This record gives sequence, structure tokens and C-alpha cells, in this order.
Amino acid sequence: MSQASRAAAVALVAGAAIYAPAVAHAGTYEVVSCGAAGGINRAWTPFIGDAASLRAEDSCSSIVGGAEDGLLAVDRIPGPPNTPAGGEAGWRLAAPPGTRITRLTAHYYLGQRSAGEWLPFIRTAEGAVLQSCVPTGGQTTCERGSTPYSPIGPADTFTIDTAGIDIGVRCAIPSGQCGTGASLHHVWAALYGARVQVSDQAVPSAPTASGTLWRDGYHRGIETVAITASDTTGIRATRLLVDDQVRVSELRACDYTLLIPCSNGSGGALTLDTRTLADGVHNLDAVAEDPAGNMTKVSRSITVDNEAPAAPVGLVLDGRPRRSVNGFAVRWQLPPGQVAPITGARWSLCPASGTTGCVTGAAAAAGADRLDGLAMPSAGDWDLRVWLEDAAGNSSAERAAGPVRMTLLSARDPKVRIRSVRRKGRLVRVSGVAAAQSGRVAVSVERRVGNRVLHVRGVVRIRAGRWSRQVRLTSRMARLKKLTAVARFAEQSGFKATTARRAVPR
Repeated sequence: MSQASRAAAVALVAGAAIYAPAVAHAGTYEVVSCGAAGGINRAWTPFIGDAASLRAEDSCSSIVGGAEDGLLAVDRIPGPPNTPAGGEAGWRLAAPPGTRITRLTAHYYLGQRSAGEWLPFIRTAEGAVLQSCVPTGGQTTCERGSTPYSPIGPADTFTIDTAGIDIGVRCAIPSGQCGTGASLHHVWAALYGARVQVSDQAVPSAPTASGTLWRDGYHRGIETVAITASDTTGIRATRLLVDDQVRVSELRACDYTLLIPCSNGSGGALTLDTRTLADGVHNLDAVAEDPAGNMTKVSRSITVDNEAPAAPVGLVLDGRPRRSVNGFAVRWQLPPGQVAPITGARWSLCPASGTTGCVTGAAAAAGADRLDGLAMPSAGDWDLRVWLEDAAGNSSAERAAGPVRMTLLSARDPKVRIRSVRRKGRLVRVSGVAAAQSGRVAVSVERRVGNRVLHVRGVVRIRAGRWSRQVRLTSRMARLKKLTAVARFAEQSGFKATTARRAVPR
């Protein structure tokens, strides 16, 4: 395979890994870099103790293999200057606060051409050397790892427990200088690709939840909840559990080329259709999960009610169904099995001949079980239907009781007339006739004075179409010159209300 073809294959294979989260075990996640991340490094940072004689550079974008590839650390050629004792350069990855690095899987190439004064290394932050290359038996060359690079080739895995990892080169003599190469490097360390397992045992902060689903009261229809939480490595996912079952979740966009791959704060609102739940009480858990799979939650219970109340039971009319007085009342019993309590009733009145000309109304009352004072829009036959509304706002005309037939008879004119008004001193007698053969007439003598109406009143029963009533004027009214006799007949016995007036003689 040519060098160009090999580089293309590396980019293709490694590029597929960056778009999917790295495999994580319980309490861990993986940070991928360089070849393992499609040629990207966002986790390792360079360190150079002697920039005059050492280099640390990033060549991850197109890895082929060799001393100057990937994340590299080498002596500068051609030298001098040489590197003073203790001088080093390389790349470092530090665990996020509160976490540890517990495994490193790496493709690398370490080596030197010297009498052993150099030390190429992979080591922990605490100084433990995981891999190095020192010539033995009088040799002047050693190599570790492999070149050229293959993403599917063998890789070394180191099981560790450390706060960080370094890969680089060091002048390991106690004093003096380490010689640098003229045309060939005397020392090199190249990291082609790395998968670093970060162990995080701490759970995220307790989340907070907000939105219509998290409010008090009854819940119906489609509602939302937003979950906010934080963690030193960010929040990977939020979930809403209903009765211990995941109903909706959000997997956030995390970048596992970063040591802290996920962001904090609230993500998108999670939407739940409460109509998929049975009416009644349910337990909610708002869960936040970090990249390592650690979870924390906040919980509450809610009451769901999406069902309209059942029809009123035993809807019945009070009194006679046919009447001339326009006032009807009905009553019923409340249906059982209600989650939210009944808070009102709705009704419709439709002509018995059809649905054209219907009127509707509503009455709000806790535990509503009757309607009073129903007035028909006009004389004739009317059908009443009644349905209920609960505290959650549910109601449905499809669950109406009825119809109950009510008939308003046409009211006749009682033809109440004042035939005579006679006055004698303070006594005034008002007499008259009526088409109604019975009933009551309210008789009064009146006079408006400013904003007040002065009056004296009495009531008389109609007998055989005639009536007569005497009233006594007050001393003040007796002194007034203009007085009016008034006869009032209220709606009754199939007759409509009417009023008659006549002047009182002096």
C-alpha cells in the first residue's frame, strides 16, 4: 500500500470513531485523541523544558508513522545545542477535577540512538514509567511500539490509577548534556492514537426541574419539563421516568475528544403526552446522567386527569314539565370514580323539533348537582341536556344526560284594567276588572318627589274577574295634588305580567 493510500485508510477508519460516543463502562468514559479521533487532538497539551534543543508538535491530521508523527516529542536536528540534564519535552493529559485515569490504550513509537543517556517514556503524573526504551548490552539503538501506523494494528493497554499521563523524551543523565542528532534524531516519542479511560465515581449535582409537568394541580394533555443539572464532566443525558419507566429522554451532543466532553445547564424541554397515562397519581423522576453513567434525580408525584366526567346520574325535573311560568329546575346525582372533583355543570336547550336555535350555558359550583332558574328562550317544547366539568378542566357534551323535555306555555294577557278611583279624605279606593278570573293584584298610590317615590300599597285577590282595594294615604301624600293609582299583575296562572295606571282625583 502506498503512503498516500495508507494515510487515506487511516483517516477513513479513525474518522468513523469521532462521531459516536466512546464506549463507557459503569463510572467511566473514554477520551479519544489523534488517530483514534480522526486526526484531532483536544485533550493532550504540550510541555517543553528546553525549547532550544527539543520539540513537541501536533501532527495528528495525517498520520503515517515514524518519529515525527502524531503527538511527537524529539530532539532538534541538526544540533547543537544539546539538551541539559533533566530537560524534557512531550505531551500531557490531566484528569478532570474529581476523576482519575484508569486505563490507556495507545498506538505509539518510542526510541533512541544513543548510549542510553536519553529516556523516551510514557509515565503517570506520579512518576511511574509505564513504557520506555533504553539500549541494553552495549547497544546504541532501541525501539518500542510500531511504525508505520495502522489504526487496526496492535496497541498497548495500560491499567493504571493516576491523575494524569505524560508521553515524551528526557535527558536522563544526572549532570552535563545529552547530545542531539545531526541528520537523525537521537530520541523520539510519538503518540499516534490514544483512548484514555476516565473514572468518575461522583454523581452530578441534584437536578432541578421546571415546566408545566412539574407544577402543582391536575395535569392533562401534552406538557413539558426542563431538567437542569451540572457535573465536573458535564451532563450527557436527561430522562423523565414515570412510575420507574423511561418515557422520554434527551441525549446531548458530547465531544469525547475533550476531557470534559459534555456541557452543563438545561437542555431542551422534554415533552410528555399525559393522555398515554392512566388517570390518577403517578410518580415522576427527573434524571441527569454524566458521561460516566453516574445518575442523580429529583422526584415528585402528580395527578393526571384527562377523562371527562361521566354523565350525571338520575337527571330529573323538579315539578311539572308543562308550565306558563318561565322558571325550571333540574337535579341529579354525581357519578362515581372521579379523579378531579366536579366543579360545575354545562347545559344545552334545544327546540324539540331539532338542533337549530339551541342555547347553552354553564354554572360553576363545587359538587354541582342541580340547576335552578332555567328559563326557556321562548314558549314551546324544549329538550335539556346536562354534562359535567371537573377541576382539571375536562368536560364533554358527548357525556351528557338527557334529554329532559320542558314545555313553556304561551302566557295570556290578563287584561287588568282600573275602572274607578275614588278618594275620600285620606282614603283611596281603586277598583277594576280582569280577564283572569283569579290571581292577585298589587294596588298602590304613588308620587315621585325628587329621587324618591312616595307610595302606599295593598294586595287584593281577583274574584270572578273583579277586584277592589282601599289604601290610606300618609299625611304627607294627602297634601300632594297629583297622585297616581297603579295596579300591577305579576306573571301567574298562565297569564303574563301587566300594569295599569290612573290618576287619583283630588
